[in-house]
Formats: sequence, structure tokens, C-alpha cells
Amino acid sequence: MSTLMSLDSKKVMRMLERYPLAFQLTHWITAVTIVVLLILIETRDLFASDDLRHQMLIWHMELGVLVVLLFLLRLIQRPFFRVIEAPDIPIPQSKRLSHAVHVVLYLLLLLAPLVGLLAKQMRGDDVPFFGFILPVFISDDVGLPYAKTTKNIHEYLGNWLMYVAMLHICAAFVHQWFFKDRLLLRMLPRFLTKEK
Repeated sequence: MSTLMSLDSKKVMRMLERYPLAFQLTHWITAVTIVVLLILIETRDLFASDDLRHQMLIWHMELGVLVVLLFLLRLIQRPFFRVIEAPDIPIPQSKRLSHAVHVVLYLLLLLAPLVGLLAKQMRGDDVPFFGFILPVFISDDVGLPYAKTTKNIHEYLGNWLMYVAMLHICAAFVHQWFFKDRLLLRMLPRFLTKEK
């Protein structure tokens, strides 16, 4: 009986745990950045103005570079806190599936923007970042024959980033409202919830 009570208390403690505020901010800034850059690139063809479409592409590229920087910030933050164990749910291999989704999501967060950056530079285009121009990692002399293929790979990775991110969001909602294990609260600051 005491063992069961101990296990229950450990489960309750895991449910009450939250990630540090700094990591929460990095998570949500990354999420909003991804949503905005996807909207920019998916809707730019709806506008007649060439200038506006070009500006939307620039914003898309700048936010893509920001995603890479936020990814690096996540890597810097990770050693300073313990990853909270995922809640137990009645789905076979759920923890392995969750881990796999996170790994794929992290890879896409890095690879999709980096491949996009290379695709632009292979064509000889500058990659801006809020008033700065990124260093050239590959010149068009070398990369031009591969620019179209690289652009297609970038679009493919971008689509998969969108799909995996949607899966991640749906899983968080299922945890929070179907299994009621309060998983979503781990990424929300206390001042945004009723709990203290």
C-alpha cells in the first residue's frame, strides 16, 4: 500500500512540474515564429504586389534564421534543467513515440531553415537578417547547378515541419483535455494559469 502511495505521489509531483520560464519563452517564441513564417510563405502568392511578395519572402528568410538561433539557444539551455518525464498514458509505446516526434521536430527545426539558406545562396542571393547580410557559406559558382533541387528539399522539409508541429500540438491537446494529465501546463508560466 505504501508503495502505491509513493508511486502516486511521484506521479502527482511529475504532473505539477514545469519547465523553467526561460525555456518556456524559447519554446513559445519558436512556435509563434514558425507559424508566422509558414503563413508568410504560404500566402504570399495571394497578393498582386511584387514588392509585397518580395518583402514577405524577406521576412520569411529572416524568421528562418531566427528559428536556427532559437534552436541553438535551446541546445544551450538543455544542460541546465532536467527533462520532465512524459506522463503515463494507456497507449503502447507512447513514450518512445513522443521521443521520436521530438527528435524529428528538432531536426526539422534546424535542417529546414539551413537548407533554405543554402538554396538562396546557391542562386547568388543574399540572405538578410534584420538589417544584416549573412556570410556566404556556398557561392553560386559552386551551388547554382544544385539550387533548384536544394530549394525543393527545403520546401519538402518545411512541409514536414508543419505536419510534425501539428502532430505535436494535437498530442499536447489530447494529453491536456482527454487524459487530463496537465502536460500543457508544463510549458505555461504560472502567472498564466490558476495554479500557484
